[in-house]
Amino acid sequence: MFLRTVRTYFALVSGVLLNYRKVLKAGKKFDDPLAARKYVYDIASGIIEKTLDRAGVELTVTGEENIPKDRNFVLIGNHQSMVDILVILHTIKRPIGFVAKAELKKVPVLRDWMEALGCVFMNRSDLRESMKALLEGIKMVKEGYSLCIFPEGTRTDGKMLEFKGGSFKLATKSGAPILPITIDGTNRILEDNGMWIEKAEVRLTYHPIIETKGMSKEEQNALSERVQDIVGSALKEEFRFGKNKNIDS
Repeated sequence: MFLRTVRTYFALVSGVLLNYRKVLKAGKKFDDPLAARKYVYDIASGIIEKTLDRAGVELTVTGEENIPKDRNFVLIGNHQSMVDILVILHTIKRPIGFVAKAELKKVPVLRDWMEALGCVFMNRSDLRESMKALLEGIKMVKEGYSLCIFPEGTRTDGKMLEFKGGSFKLATKSGAPILPITIDGTNRILEDNGMWIEKAEVRLTYHPIIETKGMSKEEQNALSERVQDIVGSALKEEFRFGKNKNIDS
């Protein structure tokens, strides 16, 4: 476990630092913001592939055909580990940003990578700031960007928490489709072992998209439960409800 952990962190940190200047210059290299994000995403993909290989992640992906190729979307699913970000970026095959906790914006280098990928920083302890971040995310989706949000609001013990309805406004207010995803097994790589890396099998399931354009108010009100049922359908029954580990994401 020790050697695997060292190799994994080295692959990730060295890749992030060695390519940092390219990320900083991406905005000037391309006139089109979407092209700039694609450029940064491609760099990140190479780093992530090597990182997951060092970690010994055995990844099985189902439903890749459900990922839209020619339109943006809002990716919504359960959240088991920080590794979720890596396996999503590795398999989604296109630029996507994440709604992340505001504290990450204070981390040098990481902040610049996240901004270049199109992430939105949300302070969930401040209602006004949360709403501001949500509106920023809606604006980005309307402009053609894809975003991922984890509606549990935190990483868990591997079992799902209730999905928070406010997260779905990213899709309903922008008219973008929802792409549900089920993440199964990433907690065994990292969260169950503290910061040590353990080899594990991970299953990702991309479900068929849900169109939100033209949804009635009743359909919108039932959306969080509907998506949670879909996400939970690819988990064993005992993992469909869990507890908060008090680690915000």
